[in-house]
This record gives sequence, structure tokens and C-alpha cells, in this order.
Amino acid sequence: MNIRFGLNCWLWGSDYDDLSRSGRLDRNGIALFQTWILTQRNLQLGEYHWSVRTYGNGPRLLIVLHGFGEDGSIFSDWADPLGDYYTILAPDLPHHGNSTAVPGADYGPQEVIRVINAILEDRKDPYALVGHSFGGRILIGIWKQLSRPPEAVWLLAPDGLATKRMGLVGKLPGSIRKWIAQRIDTGYRGWIRLARRLHRLGLLDAFSVRYMQHHLSDASKRRRLMSTWIALPHFSVNRDQLLRDAREAQSPIHLVIGKSDPLIDWELLEDWLKKWPASRLHVLDAGHNLIRAEVAEMIRQGS
Repeated sequence: MNIRFGLNCWLWGSDYDDLSRSGRLDRNGIALFQTWILTQRNLQLGEYHWSVRTYGNGPRLLIVLHGFGEDGSIFSDWADPLGDYYTILAPDLPHHGNSTAVPGADYGPQEVIRVINAILEDRKDPYALVGHSFGGRILIGIWKQLSRPPEAVWLLAPDGLATKRMGLVGKLPGSIRKWIAQRIDTGYRGWIRLARRLHRLGLLDAFSVRYMQHHLSDASKRRRLMSTWIALPHFSVNRDQLLRDAREAQSPIHLVIGKSDPLIDWELLEDWLKKWPASRLHVLDAGHNLIRAEVAEMIRQGS
């Protein structure tokens, strides 16, 4: 990284990875500052240190929650198409990006509600919510509990509706999850060996084996995986209640899903989707990653 760019990052609170991923560096690594400049705000709320990234400078707020294994920078590409309409605020979830927590802290709905309410207390502007994957799962359970209602809720490939590959892993009680998490740093190699053995026996698919190998490969990834796994039961999804909300709530709920999403069990969802308000169901020719320009355009048109 050259010195000029490093100084610009320090002055503006920008992050090199954010800018390089979004194509905002020239061939010499100089930031292209004609686009929106990232700022970050840090909030200490109880046992949690939250990092909140900001993109754009529009008159409305767009509070966005990323999925597992990502961080708020995944929304950086929305700065150009939405920056005139929205100020995008993207918290990093616990143990993701620059957000941290006291060791052993068990987060649930109230922790996420607290950080969003802190944003809403600071900015009185109208706002909308976006949640992708695990972030969508979180929003399903908390949006009605926020200090004031959103103008709209956008659920992008939300986890928990009909997620494949959960099986026994998704049914273990919290006490067993915590027991495994406390021992994962010394025992993770054994879990990887077990996964490989189950795969050879035809009891575990290759995707799940690769997933475990990746997310158990270093200490920070293990903390992220275990904290999210322990948090999952706190963010359970009731499909019937969500459908009632989609039909009756004053805040419109938009559901965006990809036809080729490998994580969705389409047979479970087929009849349920027919009952969703047609004008708020968006089925795209896409996979799981729906943080795309066409989705930004749908949000912009709804602003």
C-alpha cells in the first residue's frame, strides 16, 4: 500500500480492503475519491463493541445487516447507486469485521436491537431495513421491536426460511453447543477428521466438509462460527408469522430470492411462496449472493 493512500485512509477512516474490493483504487493503489468515502463509527454497548460503516449521504437511512462470514463492507458497492437517496449504515455483526465481544458473550435479539436503536436515536430520518442471509434471519425476529417502524423491510435470501444442510447441527440444544464451543480450539482437528470420515461413508456432502475446513481453519474464524451457531436459536424463524406480517404489517416486507440459491430447499417453500403478496416477491435469476446492482435499483425505486 503506498504512503499517500495510507494517509488518505487514516484521514477518512477508510479501509483498504473495502476500497480495493469495490474497485475504487487506481492501478497504483490510490483511492478514487470522486466516489463515496467510507467512514466508520464505533459503539460500545454492554459486552459488545460494534463497528458501523457508513456509505453515501442521502436524506433517508438504509440500515443493512450482512450474512455469516461477511461484514458491512459487502454493501460498499451500493454507495454509488444509492448514495444520493440513502445514507447506508452497515454494522458488522459480533465477531465479524471489526466488531468484537467479551469472550463467552452470548448475543441475541436485544443486542442487535440495541445497536439499531442507537443509530435511530442519533439520526431521526426515515429509514428502511435490509438483511442478507443470516442478517435477514435476524431482521425477521427484531424489526417490529425497534424504537420506530421502518418504511420498508427487504429480506435478501434470508436464512431460516428453508435452509438446507442444517440437520442435527441445527437441532442441538444450547448447552451442547456451548460445550463444543468451549473445546473447539483444542478439538477442531478431530471435528474435521470426523467430517471427512462421514463424507467417505456417504453421510455428509462435500460442501459441508469444505465449509467446516474453512471456518475451523483459524482461531478468529472458529470464534465467529461458534458465536453465530450459539446465537441461531435466539433468531428462530416462524414462517406462518412472517407470512401474516407480509400481508398485514404497515411496513411493506419485500422478499428477494435467487432461483439458483443452493441453500434453499425449494420444495419446502413452493406452496408458501404462492401466498406471499405478489408485488413484494422478487425471484431473480441468481444464486445466494443478492447484494447486486439490480436489487439496489429495486430499493431505490421504492424510496
